[in-house]
Amino acid sequence: MLEDLREFCDRVARPEMHHDTEHVYTCGAGQNSFTVDPYGRLQMCQLSRKNFHDLSEDTFAKGWHELFPRLRARTWQSNDTCRTCNLMSLCGSCPGAAEMETGDPEAIIPGFCEVTHLRAWAAMGEGSGHRRDATCCLGDGHLAARPDDEVAARLGGGCGSCGHASPEPEERLVKLERRRAPARS
Repeated sequence: MLEDLREFCDRVARPEMHHDTEHVYTCGAGQNSFTVDPYGRLQMCQLSRKNFHDLSEDTFAKGWHELFPRLRARTWQSNDTCRTCNLMSLCGSCPGAAEMETGDPEAIIPGFCEVTHLRAWAAMGEGSGHRRDATCCLGDGHLAARPDDEVAARLGGGCGSCGHASPEPEERLVKLERRRAPARS
């Protein structure tokens, strides 16, 4: 798996490669995917909820062909750090996640940035063109200053879907139970 990550980084994340995108949305949101919430609001992305097209008032086609292209045309206004970062393809952040977390689709989410730097460092070392602690992009970083086992614990120790280091049921933060309604006589 680490070898696959190294090969991926060699193809798309080398510092000498030109990484400067003009548009904020580079994913498939509003281009090959969409979501409709329970209130009939057509949105580009499950995470990005500020802008929507109300399907109870207008057609799907109008939202898809008019609103979505306008939203996808948004260019970077304030965040040159992410826009020019060669690690963008390794980053778990996206405009929708940034909007959900901060209200601004261009915002840097420090946790995503730090994890990306740790990931790049594991695969590329100094060849990533970045510092392990993300201070090159954030100005400060906290995860890299901690021992690796503490970082893994803070990040949840695994994805949980593969079974590696997933929390035991009693350790989960939220436990949902469905109670049966009393039997009616």
